[in-house]
Amino acid sequence: MATVTSDKVENVVEMVVRGYGKLLEVATATPSTDTLDFVESLKEYYDLDDPDLIHTLATWARLSYDDFKRIWDGLTDSQKNKALDEIEYRLAIVGFENLMKRLTNNYYVKKNPDLIQKIINIAKKYVSGKINLNDFSDALKNLLWPTEKDREVDKREYWNFLSGMTLANNYIDEETVKEIVKKYLIDELGKLKALLIPWPKKS
Repeated sequence: MATVTSDKVENVVEMVVRGYGKLLEVATATPSTDTLDFVESLKEYYDLDDPDLIHTLATWARLSYDDFKRIWDGLTDSQKNKALDEIEYRLAIVGFENLMKRLTNNYYVKKNPDLIQKIINIAKKYVSGKINLNDFSDALKNLLWPTEKDREVDKREYWNFLSGMTLANNYIDEETVKEIVKKYLIDELGKLKALLIPWPKKS
């Protein structure tokens, strides 16, 4: 869950998350998988001043090591922990939202009104509370990759999907997850489906 942060903490968090989000759009074919790996790697650092941690954060903040270290050194240990917690939370949102956007923009999905409607129906069940997040994930997984062969052929996208759902399940509060699902799989896909429905012919 997002927390209230001081200005100094917020500045660090914003630099890292904004920089990471920009790089994610252009630098990886599996954004949700890479985000999950990065978020999980943050838990491996027990030393808040570990040079590898500072280097990683500086890279995503698009700053030199020395410049970022100077900012990092200006935080107390408590502030550093808060910053890492908030970075973890917001990056999880970035990774999950990227997945939902990716599904919405999928070429095969965009050309298939029946598939769009099935996705919308699944999303509505989740957002309304009729199914839980695991059921929502399973329903989408079985719809988009119904067989083991499908999952093997499209392995990269399949694992990227699983990673995105892990981010939602482990790192993001349910209210935020539902807001993101509604935005992309109900609202955006609904607009797209409306454009694909042909106007009735005049008699």
